[in-house]
Amino acid sequence: METELVWDDSVAPETCVDFDAPHVSTSDVLLSFLSGLGFFGAVYFLAYLSDPVKNRPVAPRSAIISNESFMYSMGFDVSKEAMIKMGFEVTDADNDEED
Repeated sequence: METELVWDDSVAPETCVDFDAPHVSTSDVLLSFLSGLGFFGAVYFLAYLSDPVKNRPVAPRSAIISNESFMYSMGFDVSKEAMIKMGFEVTDADNDEED
């Protein structure tokens, strides 16, 4: 055995790679490993089937306020057509400001 694979802390030297289960065959190890992967795959698939995005209790912003209204409330300049669509009255004073 290589000396670099031995952990020696001055108490009890031991190998870094444990060989505690030589009675477990490679096929048993492979079966256990694939079973674990299968379990997490099944959990992922069940989460995918439940469609968590569709069942979320929070409404998207677009269902509550239109994009134009949001842009206007954030202080961005919005076109007259968008302001009319939002329900704001566009006066002649608004027309003079743009010219």
